Amino acid sequence: MRIITASELKQNLGKYIDLSKEEDIIVKKNGKVVTMLTSPTLREDALAAFLALSGKYQYVDYESILDERDGKR
Repeated sequence: MRIITASELKQNLGKYIDLSKEEDIIVKKNGKVVTMLTSPTLREDALAAFLALSGKYQYVDYESILDERDGKR
């Protein structure tokens, strides 16, 4: 996890977009956290692992979770 300022993000957006594929980027403005850049793949993998540990699912992907949540859309 990396913490940067909003100004740093503005000056190096491409760099931080690429870096967010590997780690979370916390963005602060005036000393307060305003947002976080993160990779959907990192979140999907963590969620799938958690649900697999819960015993309800053997394998889960993000779309399946959304379909179940939304009543099979």
